[in-house]
This record gives sequence, structure tokens and C-alpha cells, in this order.
Amino acid sequence: MAVSNNTRSQEFKKMEESIKSMVREMLYENNKVLLDSITKQDQAIIDLSKKHDQSMTLTMNEIRALMNSSNSQVKLASIHLEGRALQWHQTFIKNRGELGEPPWDDYVRAIKCRFGVRAYEDPMADLKMLVQIGSVSDYLEEFDVLSHKLFFEWIKGGVENPYSNVESHQCTTSLCSSSDARFIFTGH
Repeated sequence: MAVSNNTRSQEFKKMEESIKSMVREMLYENNKVLLDSITKQDQAIIDLSKKHDQSMTLTMNEIRALMNSSNSQVKLASIHLEGRALQWHQTFIKNRGELGEPPWDDYVRAIKCRFGVRAYEDPMADLKMLVQIGSVSDYLEEFDVLSHKLFFEWIKGGVENPYSNVESHQCTTSLCSSSDARFIFTGH
């Protein structure tokens, strides 16, 4: 029986070695497949990144080309307008009729003509925000200044006159010559 136990023990050792060898081969093959898969994924990521960079470059070039187009600059600027400036823009474009949107330089000239150096002044808003901080006389002095500015804006047509049927947001300031006005509205 000792021989048979020894033989069985050797058979088990052979089987154990055979199983270990098969497991090693399977692990080696699995590692090889996994490594190939990772390599392919890395290459796919690199390829996608290159394509993305190329498409982003193309998109950025398209955006730059669009931004350099003067008509799109006018459209882009009009998106950011509000209040009186937006009303002026809509009327300006409407009055141009078939001429459509002007070149950018003409548009800037028309804005300067209409709003001039006082583009950021809004006497109505300033008057609404006026509060007394110091003495009453200081407050009244500031009130007088703002109310006079508001009155002159109303006279020039910057503030809507409910009693007037005249469109008041034409280019009528002294900053704009008649030749500028003729060019801006007719294109000639």
C-alpha cells in the first residue's frame, strides 16, 4: 500500500504542477489580452484627443472668422444692448431698410453720433437713486443739477415726451453733422 500511496502522491503532484502550469498560462494570456486592450484604449483616447483638438481649432477659427465679419459684430453688439440703446438700434436698423446692417465702423460712428460722450449718463436713473447724505442744501444742489440734465435730455429727445408724436431718437445732437446723418441713414 505504501507504493500505491506514493504513486498517488506523485500523480497528485503531477496534476498540481499541470494545474499550476495551466493557471500560469491562463494568467499570462489574460494579462496579454488586458495589456493589448489597455494599449488600444490609450491609442483610441489619443486619437480622440487629436480629433477633438482639430475640431476645436476649426471651431475657434470659425468663431474668429465670424467675429471679424462686420455684420456679425453689429449683431453681437445688439445682443448686449438694452433700454434706450436697444430702442435706438432697432429704429436705426429699421430706418436703413434695404441697406440692412451697416459695416462695423459706420455703426460705431452712428452710436457715437447718437449718444456721444455722454453715452453712460442717465440723469433719470441718477435722479431716482439720489438720497440725502449730507445737508439739505447739498441735496437740493445735486437735485437741481440732475433735474436740469433730465430736462435737457427731454428737450433733446433722450427722454420720451408723452405729448409729442415726433420720433425723437434720430441723430440730432450737435456731435453729428448733417453729412454724417445722411451717410448713416442712406449709405451715401
